Amino acid sequence: MTYFHEAALVDSVDDIQFKIYSSTHPKGFIIAKPKYVPTDLLDLVGLKKRFLFSKCMYRFNLLKKTLEQ
Repeated sequence: MTYFHEAALVDSVDDIQFKIYSSTHPKGFIIAKPKYVPTDLLDLVGLKKRFLFSKCMYRFNLLKKTLEQ
């Protein structure tokens, strides 16, 4: 299996960018959470939009949003 460094970013086939949250992973899985989600995939109210990778993306940070409320 390929080694995935903690805090590395990986892209899915549908252009969602994930941030890796561990340097050890269960066999066949990667522990990660979404970081940037294209606006054409989801309509996320209250999250900031960024223009990255030649497209409009949501900065996916629900923990920060939860703490602000």
